[in-house]
Amino acid sequence: MDSFELTAWSLVVLLLLLPALLRIALVRRVLVRLGTAALERLTPEPVVDQEALDLYRALQRERLQRDLDRLRRVLLTDDTKSAVRQIGNRMAHDRLVHDLAELEAVVGRGPAPGTASSRARPPARAAAVEDWPLQGYDPSATAPGGQHRPVVEVLELGRRR
Repeated sequence: MDSFELTAWSLVVLLLLLPALLRIALVRRVLVRLGTAALERLTPEPVVDQEALDLYRALQRERLQRDLDRLRRVLLTDDTKSAVRQIGNRMAHDRLVHDLAELEAVVGRGPAPGTASSRARPPARAAAVEDWPLQGYDPSATAPGGQHRPVVEVLELGRRR
């Protein structure tokens, strides 16, 4: 019997015994480790395209700045909204300011001078929800057409003072 026949018969026996061997947990763990190691060796390291990464970050910064500007306009006119909506708007504003500051920290530098995001940079410390006053209005005031405006509900957090 030469080496070719020995190899062929070994493979046939292995294929016949493989289903029985796979039922054993130890054999499965060993095969998983071998497969993982082989996959790691065969997988090449990803090549990072720095220009594409910079473009992605710039687009993300512009999107965040655009959303922040839109939300700031909403905050200027949300005094007629409910307290829950006002708090939600302020929480969304705080989150956008945090995300923008985090993106600037990852890049390690500020935006290029003259860009939209450099003109309206976020404050050094984001205002917390408690720093924003909840604004109300006089419910007896009437809207155009003689209809009464809806009453804004007040959301009290914590103990009464």
